[in-house]
Amino acid sequence: MRGRKNPPEPGVLLTMPQVCELLQFASRTVCRWVSQGRFPAPLAFGADAQRGPKRWLQSEVHAWIAARAADRRGSP
Repeated sequence: MRGRKNPPEPGVLLTMPQVCELLQFASRTVCRWVSQGRFPAPLAFGADAQRGPKRWLQSEVHAWIAARAADRRGSP
């Protein structure tokens, strides 16, 4: 069993590879979910928001995971 990770800290940013590792899904899947509005959109940095670096707030990714777990349990 993997060791427990520390709770998400406000303002911590994750790269696409980190998000993919956390979710255990491919970047293509994450991008599709974002475009479908099923996953939090990343923050865009740089002059060209479309092509510039993108990062996700760790707290939003963890909240999304928690919401999926709550949905599975039928929690309100």
